Amino acid sequence: ELAQKQIDKGPTHPEVVAAMKSLGDLYLQCGRLTDAEKIFKRIEAMKERALGKQHPEVAQCLSDLARVYQADKKFPLAESHFKEALTIYEKVFGQDHYEVANKLDDLVSFYLAFSRYAVAEQYASRLLSLRRKLLGEDHADVDKARLKLATCYYHQNKLKEAEPLYRRLAVSREQQLGPEDPEVAACLHALADILKRQEAYDEAEPLYKRAVDIRTKKLGPQHPDVAITLESYADLLAKTFREDEAEHMKNCARGILASQRK
Repeated sequence: ELAQKQIDKGPTHPEVVAAMKSLGDLYLQCGRLTDAEKIFKRIEAMKERALGKQHPEVAQCLSDLARVYQADKKFPLAESHFKEALTIYEKVFGQDHYEVANKLDDLVSFYLAFSRYAVAEQYASRLLSLRRKLLGEDHADVDKARLKLATCYYHQNKLKEAEPLYRRLAVSREQQLGPEDPEVAACLHALADILKRQEAYDEAEPLYKRAVDIRTKKLGPQHPDVAITLESYADLLAKTFREDEAEHMKNCARGILASQRK
């Protein structure tokens, strides 16, 4: 089909380029990374000749190539392409455009994927501020940005910064998804962990209990997320001198994880 379109319409026709892009996406999805790279490089060269190097469509090609390089574990290449795409969008649209936010999101996701939390934080903070400005406080994309920044803080042990973000996320997710959604449980678990680390045990414990209840009910009693919350809750019990309860809960968590490995 692609070959016929190239014959009928010419190699640079928009329909041909769109078909090439779809094929490149398919190759990437199937793990045919060399083939995907060739296609996206070809599209990039065509776009540069037609539009110039500083065009948003060229930046999108760079983002596509970055995804290929990330999948191929060529991390410096992926990083440089994501950054270059962001720079082009900033030059074309300015600092406060929704497309700039999307390119910031790409970079944050890239850094989070490799646990580079300090670097991710810089972009995540800007992403959250920009999406708040563009979309308001209650938009789903703002919540996603809020979670990414909260994750950066959490993994760097910046508890005071992470706590209000997780509190807000727990409330907004409960409003949007209902009180027994697993995403609510995830926020409750994270918030309980933060409070536990700050020795606010009385406030953390009911959050763990609720997270266990939600995950057990919605995911099933043998789900690994249930075990993860049980282990964290057991640690709180041990810290508050309830060793017997803690050991029982740890054994329950070990049993769940052992059943998953069979």
